[in-house]
Amino acid sequence: MAARIQNATSQPDVTAGVQHLFKAVYAGGVPPQTLELVHLRASQINGCSACVDAGATSATKAGVSPEKLLTLAAWYEDPRFDDAERAALALTEAATRLSDRPGAVIRLFDELAAAAVSQVIVVTAIPTAFAPHRLRTPRLDVRSRLGEFLDAAEAAALHDAVNVARLRFDACYVVRPAHNPIGPFDVGGAYDEASDRRHSTAELMERGYEDAYHQFIEPVVGASGDQLARADSHEPSSLA
Repeated sequence: MAARIQNATSQPDVTAGVQHLFKAVYAGGVPPQTLELVHLRASQINGCSACVDAGATSATKAGVSPEKLLTLAAWYEDPRFDDAERAALALTEAATRLSDRPGAVIRLFDELAAAAVSQVIVVTAIPTAFAPHRLRTPRLDVRSRLGEFLDAAEAAALHDAVNVARLRFDACYVVRPAHNPIGPFDVGGAYDEASDRRHSTAELMERGYEDAYHQFIEPVVGASGDQLARADSHEPSSLA
């Protein structure tokens, strides 16, 4: 297979960054075979021939059986994949495919429940629903209309999945923005009528960290710490 980068030494920062990323991933305690299966499945979905070729070779070296390699695309119906591998592959497909298949979120929760996961945290860029009579000028270009369709599909899938998850898990937390004018295809940002200015993807990511802090870390982690502190001091807790 022809190399895509003819002279890797010409871009040392890029190759070094990739190596550091791989090093961190493989130091996380996940079994090597599971990591190779995840990498290969994501490569199959993305259609990267070089990654599929390298991934199959690496998976074989890690001890993945030929039968698993041949049926990886149909892992959901293959009993040779254990619960942990199935949960990892479901998460991989959900993250790689985004919202191109509405059932992906519920299927992901199914695999997490089978792997005995008790709590889940869902992070999404889809905001809460618009107010019933809020007026706004529709964006008529094809990219924006397609983005709105994907947003609607993900919002519906997420709504149904979270309702089911709250019955299956001990806790289900959802971190999402109250308002997001940037669509799935607005890589360079988008103009927002509500604030009368343009928003960038970097700004959206920064708000995502703030949303995570205010919607999960502060009320959940902070409340847990307060409860533990009260328990240690034998003081009555005000938490329900």
